[in-house]
Amino acid sequence: MLEALKAAAEDAKVQFGGSLWRRLLASLLSKRFVILTGLTGSGKTLSARLLATWLGPASLEWRRQFEPGEKFRIARMEYLVRRADSLSYEVWNDDREDEAVKILLSREVLDEWISYIEKNHVDESIGSLELRDAVQEQSRWSNNVHSFHAPLKAAAFSLLKKQPIAVTRSSDVLPVGADWTSRESLLGYPDALDSKRFVAQPALLKVLDACEDPGRPYFLILDEMNLSHVERYFADFLSAMESGEPIPLYRGEERSADGRPIPQELRLPDNLFVVGTVNVDETTYMFSPKVLDRAQVIEYRVEESEMERFLGGGAKPDLSVIAGQGSPFADCFLELARDPKLGAWDDEEAQRFASELMGFFSVLQRHGAEFGFRTAHEARRFASLYRILEPGEPGQDWLAEAMDCVVCQKLLPKLHGSRAKLSPILQDLWSLCLQAPESRSQPENRDVPDRARAREARYPLSADKIARMWSMLQDHGFASFAEA
Repeated sequence: MLEALKAAAEDAKVQFGGSLWRRLLASLLSKRFVILTGLTGSGKTLSARLLATWLGPASLEWRRQFEPGEKFRIARMEYLVRRADSLSYEVWNDDREDEAVKILLSREVLDEWISYIEKNHVDESIGSLELRDAVQEQSRWSNNVHSFHAPLKAAAFSLLKKQPIAVTRSSDVLPVGADWTSRESLLGYPDALDSKRFVAQPALLKVLDACEDPGRPYFLILDEMNLSHVERYFADFLSAMESGEPIPLYRGEERSADGRPIPQELRLPDNLFVVGTVNVDETTYMFSPKVLDRAQVIEYRVEESEMERFLGGGAKPDLSVIAGQGSPFADCFLELARDPKLGAWDDEEAQRFASELMGFFSVLQRHGAEFGFRTAHEARRFASLYRILEPGEPGQDWLAEAMDCVVCQKLLPKLHGSRAKLSPILQDLWSLCLQAPESRSQPENRDVPDRARAREARYPLSADKIARMWSMLQDHGFASFAEA
């Protein structure tokens, strides 16, 4: 499965260095909630979409759509697609924000215009008012959504000229808005004016799709997850993923959304995998330790060799060429994710793992930052899956590689604070990452983290991150795992 995924990524012109695909697979299989953080534009959302598209169903939906930055014209008027999500396009009639008239075009309304044009063989010379009146007669939407008839006509005819792309139904990318202040933004809410209607959001419909199709993995990708306070809109999701208890949606009379029955309570299925992407700047919010503790956190970096390869002729990624190719591995993927016995190693391996993890537990406990049973269980599952996915060559220390990922993905993300608080913790963790257990220095002989030495460390991934956090701490007096 891992080798086939790597080959598919090459075919789609998507290249990530190191062991990223192995880490991403092992993380999702050990914990159905993964957070991708790191450098903006480094491929976080792309990698999640690629995995979901590859594992998705072989039957595809072909869709014409605009990408942000595209332009389309009608007569002398040119429009810029400024933003796009699963529900609508934000269109400007001017590149300058202070001069532009900003228009929101619903994808579903556009689909109605396109359908009418195709069925009735409408010529582009038709006036936008005439076309609007014709579409409105059979529209299921109120007349006011057709008010912007000029850009709707221009967008409809422009989309008809575009080549359709393959889109699988097993994944959705949902951009998180800064106004997401409750779970209603994610799951929806009962209509207060209609006792039989439920206003469903795309995330809820995705969960229901997964419930109805338990033999296939489904992916919910939350883009820019920290644009709003995660705890405000995601708390019920987190609790349900951990406890297995259902999320209550409403009480009383049965409700539906556009004819689809909505249950009174929602139980998250075990074939639903949630991936959140995170960018850090002055417009975003930090994740709390309780959120990070419930996820695997993978940081994306761009290496110099990767940038050189990209500048040397990197092609634009095309996920449509690999859509559904990994569907034969869907059963294997779900079997691993559902297997409760992963981590049941032989005595020698179990003892080595316990010894390695206890070394970090002891250091963190000494500083009041120890982890709990959940972290230990997920670390063990991750390490087991890391070995299963790629056993490696004889003599290769797979456990050291797996532990390096565990430290970087489960232990370091929760560390943040001032120089006085973090300096001794980072120095002690640096010593643990630098050498094998039998040759590690005592805590009182603290060494200074240095990126130049990180590549030779026993745990190079974690050592490099610790060294970067150390530099941040010295420069600013404060450090956290997430970097701008």
